Amino acid sequence: MEEIKTYTEELVTKAKKYLLKEYKLEALNLSDFQAINFYLIDEAVNKESNLFIESFDKELPALSQFPAVLSVAISLFFKNFCDDVTSFKPGVILQHPSGERYVYVGYNGKHHTVKNRASIKYPSSKQLSKYAIVEAKLSNRKVKTRLTAYRKLYDLVFDIKNVPSQFKYKSAIIMSKKEFDEEIKSQKYMDLDIKKAIPMRWISRKGTESWNHIPIEPMIYCVPDFETLEEYVLDKGIEIETLVVIGKNKYKEEHGTNIKRAVREGVIKNCIILGSEELQDKAGQFLKWNWTYPEFAYLMKHPYGEITVANIQDQPFEQALKSFIDYLSKLEKQHGISLKNIKGLRKFLYALVLAKQENSRNLTQLEYVKHLIGKVTNETIYEEFYNQNLEPYEVLEYVNPLIQNIFDCFNNEKLKFLEQLNFLKVLIVPEKLVDNWKEELQTTFGTICSFKEFMTFQHKFEESKNVFVLSLFGNGMNQGELIETAANTKHNFNFLAYPEEAEIIELFKTNRRNNLLNEYKSKDRKKLSGIKFEIPVSKVEIPKSLEEIMDELYDRQDRKSYDYEYESQGQVNYQVCFEDQATPIVIDGSKTVLMLKGENWIKTKTYNLVVGDTVRIYNNLSKEKLFEIAAGEDSNGRFAEIIELSQLWKTELRSYFSSKVMSNKYYDTSDLLEDLRTKGATISNPITVNKWLDEWDKERFPNDSKNIMAIKTLINSEVLNQNFDQVLKVRSFYRGVMISLGRDLSDDVMDYVKSRGLYKGRILSKFNEDEIQSFIHNAAPIKKIQSIKITDDEEFN
Repeated sequence: MEEIKTYTEELVTKAKKYLLKEYKLEALNLSDFQAINFYLIDEAVNKESNLFIESFDKELPALSQFPAVLSVAISLFFKNFCDDVTSFKPGVILQHPSGERYVYVGYNGKHHTVKNRASIKYPSSKQLSKYAIVEAKLSNRKVKTRLTAYRKLYDLVFDIKNVPSQFKYKSAIIMSKKEFDEEIKSQKYMDLDIKKAIPMRWISRKGTESWNHIPIEPMIYCVPDFETLEEYVLDKGIEIETLVVIGKNKYKEEHGTNIKRAVREGVIKNCIILGSEELQDKAGQFLKWNWTYPEFAYLMKHPYGEITVANIQDQPFEQALKSFIDYLSKLEKQHGISLKNIKGLRKFLYALVLAKQENSRNLTQLEYVKHLIGKVTNETIYEEFYNQNLEPYEVLEYVNPLIQNIFDCFNNEKLKFLEQLNFLKVLIVPEKLVDNWKEELQTTFGTICSFKEFMTFQHKFEESKNVFVLSLFGNGMNQGELIETAANTKHNFNFLAYPEEAEIIELFKTNRRNNLLNEYKSKDRKKLSGIKFEIPVSKVEIPKSLEEIMDELYDRQDRKSYDYEYESQGQVNYQVCFEDQATPIVIDGSKTVLMLKGENWIKTKTYNLVVGDTVRIYNNLSKEKLFEIAAGEDSNGRFAEIIELSQLWKTELRSYFSSKVMSNKYYDTSDLLEDLRTKGATISNPITVNKWLDEWDKERFPNDSKNIMAIKTLINSEVLNQNFDQVLKVRSFYRGVMISLGRDLSDDVMDYVKSRGLYKGRILSKFNEDEIQSFIHNAAPIKKIQSIKITDDEEFN
């Protein structure tokens, strides 16, 4: 954009003109970008303004700690030089540039008197200005700790020989000591030992002082956090003119609250914050400057990548999906219900791309998603129609073929597009598919990785790369953040996109452009730089259509994270048979398992497994313990209600079963199963019925809401009927909590096995060592899969 070029050139010109007027800028070897930062910081220090400079990238080297410290040190020194308060009082220890130390005796109106154990001298006022007041003991010999680097630094910048050794204006910098030490080893701004050139002191959280390389009082106090500054500096009566905070972790949450309070109450006169995360500033205490990649790239002469769309056309698939969504919209309008949770599942389809057409592990995920969509659709429509006393069966008979048709029409067109390319160097694959793609895709081109993996090494490429992205969805972050992160690199990102994906990408690009223009036109920028960004475009609101699309794809509470997890939508179970084991098990498809790959165990999900895999599947024998853990963290009494209502429906079912047995002694659980199935139950195994009849079974509610509805309809209990709405709500809450905790425990066990006992996660750490060993030895044996398929049966193992 030509306007950005003009704007940044004007910024550089103004910043350098200002700095050259005050300082010998050429001595610092600053880039144009850093010169603007120096200018902003210098202005804030001199005008006592509160300033927040936000970086678009946490790794941005030009906004790192050393340049910020150098900028503050030079700006603050200039104020102290112009308002020098160095006071020679009898008794103070002085140090000559030669390294000789003296005690200052006094002034008789003609000359000054200084002495040590070896000699006495009578310097004039001009000669005395070369001495520095030091915080050190008198020495009979010339000391090695001199002020050479300190004098040289400010002579380079200001062309002065005599420097102040006491400071009216002092600063504090909240920073990371480790990161700063690393940075000064590689700094290229000047050939000086910076710790010997800037009068600064490090104070640890325990109050220990270091960086005593210059024997004068510190001009800058460096601390790890604001609480340390309060205890060891402010509470001791030392006034701080300017506080500088570097790094997002230093101003987040309580730290940020305390800093803003100190500024508001005048404890700190002005504050400068530099970080890569937005500053919460509802009171408007700070002027804000948010650096953007386009201007940074121009200033640093970096390439500026583009985001483009490779349109994927698949008319049969798109039409099948449209027919399904249109029918759901029709149901919503006819019956005044919301089916957004079903519509949102289509995002899983856009990201499902098979690495090969046959024998792909991703085929199992495709089947998993098909069953998930069917399950959520059937359960949601069933519940919504039940609440209106409507029969859902005719609707379900119509909608289920629509779902099947979507998958029948899936042609894997994104893979076909890739196969036509001969220049593909980097391919970004959704996180849930990336391991399978790395294993299965036989290619002659370069890197296959997830988006997050790519961002860890993208800076190593000297030139910009053409990067292909399989989908807008499934990349571990919300879509707006994905577009923003990709745009803030030098690389070109080509998104393979179905029409709806392409529409969303273009809308997010438009929104990003508007946000950039708003930043350049902001009142704070104009006030800080004195430059007006000239462009006749005001902010364009996100079109309503984007809001509607995102509302359909995500619940409102998920909009920030744009959650892509299959598991959050519902539970899909698998029946798994093993070699040398007659009885199959039924487990959650999202369960984490260990799979043997070569000689190593790797973590994967049940829905990724195929026949022949050697696995260790954790058998969750500890649901009651998990329930105890969750109940122990409950402050709202929800778990007491779970216990009460789980006993209620089980008691009523047992009562019904007992009455049937009394009237027919041959009536058994198989008969009860058949009766339940006639009322809409989805289960097929009598073992599940036995679990429901067991008062002490660890499973408190059926997995599928249709099963609890079938129980209600069959037994027609007055007690259950009166409490049924609350039973449904509590069942949903219970299932969500237990799935989450069970998954966490399973992950912990897998990590424990992989680390050979070195790692214990949050959930596993709540068990004692004997229980942990029991989990490992008895609940996760090595087995080989003989068959695996999706089932409607309840989980058991």
